[in-house]
Amino acid sequence: MQTPAKYYILIPVFNRREITLACLRQLQPLVDTGQWQVCVIDDGSTDGTADAITLTFPETTVLDGDGNLYWTGAMEMGMRHAIQQGAQCCIWMNDDLITTIDTVVAVVEVAEMRQAVVAAEGVVQHDKLPPYYFPGFHRGKCRLETRELDLASKEPIRVDCCRGNLVAIPRCVVDRIGYPDGENIPHYGGDTDYTLRATAAGFSCLTLVSSLFHEKEIVRDDNRSWLLDDRPPLEIWKSSVAKKGVFYPQAFWTYQLRHWGWRGVLNFCFGYAKIVVILALKLALPKPVLLKLYAKRSHTYLAYLGIEKSS
Repeated sequence: MQTPAKYYILIPVFNRREITLACLRQLQPLVDTGQWQVCVIDDGSTDGTADAITLTFPETTVLDGDGNLYWTGAMEMGMRHAIQQGAQCCIWMNDDLITTIDTVVAVVEVAEMRQAVVAAEGVVQHDKLPPYYFPGFHRGKCRLETRELDLASKEPIRVDCCRGNLVAIPRCVVDRIGYPDGENIPHYGGDTDYTLRATAAGFSCLTLVSSLFHEKEIVRDDNRSWLLDDRPPLEIWKSSVAKKGVFYPQAFWTYQLRHWGWRGVLNFCFGYAKIVVILALKLALPKPVLLKLYAKRSHTYLAYLGIEKSS
């Protein structure tokens, strides 16, 4: 009788077949040990992702979504499945990263030893731009605050929450706080919401800076400067309040109220006021004027511009 896997690597995917397959290839040595199970949550892909996985990696579990799970809903489905199968640790993993077996094993080992949520450290690198390392997130009085991490540290660094790119979550966390909130926070903020809930419940959240992954996608269309990119204001507004957007009303309200109470209500109002002002400026001022006034202040725009120039 085969021993059940202890560790479940959960990978939400949608219409990125070749990227997904490349991700699964780098995990194959773990699967071969018999202690690790890879579970892909395919949220309604139409590019043949599920069939390609079944053909190439038949030992991989594929859970089917209907296109409405998004990141958080997919991770919730995957974690529920993993815990039902007896998993002792769930590992969140996005398919668009490059990592090593040692990194995956290291975050799990620390998570089990410390009974804590443990994230690997991410780096975004492009040949014409300086590397960008993910900062640490800390709970401020009104919002999340970011601080640079000591990349020379040999010990895990305590933070208050983390991004969900590569994160190990031991079963004790799930037993106490439950699952990610796919219903109310389907996409944006689902990772920090869950890990904030974990630290509020008394668990540590740690970043293992000695264990790196590289993020493949450097600047996406939905991660440019609202003020300076070329999208029409109406398109920016629609994408921002859509289910995947940063200002999806149900998610934004739930997140702010859950973690900052009455201050979160103010954050909620300020968030929408901010985007309205930005879009008003975009309508009122010509692009050359906006570039002169704001281009050097926008990290996302400079990154995008640098990549455009180098391509």
